[in-house]
Amino acid sequence: MEREIKFRCWNEWADRNEMVCFTLDTAMIFENCTTNAKVMEYTGLKDIYNKEIYEGDILNVDKNYSGSYTPTYVLFYKGTFMVQVVHKMNAPFPLADNVGTYEIIGNKYENAELLEEK
Repeated sequence: MEREIKFRCWNEWADRNEMVCFTLDTAMIFENCTTNAKVMEYTGLKDIYNKEIYEGDILNVDKNYSGSYTPTYVLFYKGTFMVQVVHKMNAPFPLADNVGTYEIIGNKYENAELLEEK
């Protein structure tokens, strides 16, 4: 199965911030991003609402299908997409289709408060 290669970019403009999505075929959009833009790759997976999961997304993960959710964030680590539990020193674990149920609750640029320890 081929994975669709897509990206999104958090673009910090002088008067506004915005998230821009693009593929390698739409390089013109990337050219318009500022030099301090943060680029994130699509993982190839979708959440329970069919929303695409990208690096930097903050997820609720039902790892054991128990209904008990744990906030995590998506990162690219050692050659694969991983999820890291927020506020824990545990090692990240692979982001995989069969790990559990994912629900996107934000991303680290637009919802940084979700990563703050309470």
